[in-house]
Amino acid sequence: IDLQQNKGIIFKENKGQIHDQNNNPRPDILFSGESKGLIYHLKKDGLHYQIVNVDSWKNTENFLNDKFISKNKIQGKTDKTPDKISIYRVDVNWKNTNKNTKIEVGEQIQGYENYYNVAKGSKPALNVKSYKSLVYRNIYEGIDLKFYESSCELEYDFIVQPGADFRQIQLEYTGAEIS
Repeated sequence: IDLQQNKGIIFKENKGQIHDQNNNPRPDILFSGESKGLIYHLKKDGLHYQIVNVDSWKNTENFLNDKFISKNKIQGKTDKTPDKISIYRVDVNWKNTNKNTKIEVGEQIQGYENYYNVAKGSKPALNVKSYKSLVYRNIYEGIDLKFYESSCELEYDFIVQPGADFRQIQLEYTGAEIS
C-alpha cells in the first residue's frame, strides 16, 4: 500500500529498511520521515536532520530507438535530474535522558510499506507502519517530548509537568553549521 499520498509529516518505524551510506543497518534509528527536503531520523536519545539541496541540474538523456534523446523532447519538454547535490546533517543529542523512556505512537496512518532493498545482512522490512505523532514519555524526570505536524512542518514540544525542573533538558548540537 502506497503511503506517499500523505504529504504531511509522518513517523515511519524502522524495521531494518534504514541503512547508512555504506549500506550498513542503522538499528539505532527508531523512526524516520521526510518533508520538503528535510529528512529526519529519531533515536532513543536524539535526532538527526539531513537537509538535501540540489546545487545544479542537468538535462537527462535517455536511450530510445537506438539513439540517445530526451524522452520528452518529442513533446517539447526537457528532462532535468540533479547534477550536484549537497547534504547537510545536524545531530541533536538529548543529554542525560532517562534510560527507561518509553515511546508512545500516535494515530496510525492507514496502510503499510514493504522494503526489499535493505541493508546487507538484513531481511526484508515488511509491514512498516507510520504514525501521525510520537511521545517520548518521561524523557527527563517529569518531562515528555512530543513530535507532531503543525502547518505541514515538523514540530516538537517538551511538556514539563508541574513541579518538574525544566533545567534537566540538555541539548547538544553537532554537525553542519547552517543559518
